Amino acid sequence: MKGCYSSFPQEVHGVAQYPQPKSDADRTKVQQAILSALLKLNHQNFTLPHIVFASRRDCRVQFEIGVADDTVFNFLDREEANLLHAQYLKQMFDCLDFFCCVKYHIGTRQRPTPLKFDYFMFRFTFTKRLITLSLFHERGPRRVSSEELIKFLTERINLKIEDHQLLLQNPTTV
Repeated sequence: MKGCYSSFPQEVHGVAQYPQPKSDADRTKVQQAILSALLKLNHQNFTLPHIVFASRRDCRVQFEIGVADDTVFNFLDREEANLLHAQYLKQMFDCLDFFCCVKYHIGTRQRPTPLKFDYFMFRFTFTKRLITLSLFHERGPRRVSSEELIKFLTERINLKIEDHQLLLQNPTTV
C-alpha cells in the first residue's frame, strides 16, 4: 500500500508523540504539511550547524527522501506527492513511512568531498489521540542523532502548517 512500508523495523531509535488534531480536516492538513515539508527538503542544502550543534561549519547537508510503497521506497518528488495526495483524498493515512538519506559533503561547492552518509527510516502513525513519529537509524556515522533529526523534522513540518493551532507542539520523546 502506498505510504506504508511492510517491513518497517519493530525496534526504533527515537520516538516522539504529538497531540492529534481533533477533526479529520485538521488531520488532513497535518498530513499535507508533512508531505510538503519533506518534498521541500529534497531540494534544499543546509550547513550542519543548521541541523545540529557541530564544530564543522563547512559541512554541507542534503536530504534525499523517499516515500514507501509496500516493499520499496520511491523518491519523493512532485509526481509522488500528487499520487499520495490523490490517495488521501479518498482515505486518510493511518501511517506514512519514509526513507531518508542524509548526505554530508565538505570542501568547496566546485569540488565537494563526500563523507559517509546516514540512512534513516521514519514512520508517522496517526491514531485518535496521537501522532507518533518513530525513527530507525539504518546505518551511518550518526552525525545527526535521532533526537536531533526528530527536532529538525518537527520544525520543518511546522513551517508548512498555516493554522497555528495545529502545530506539532510539545513532543514527548519516548
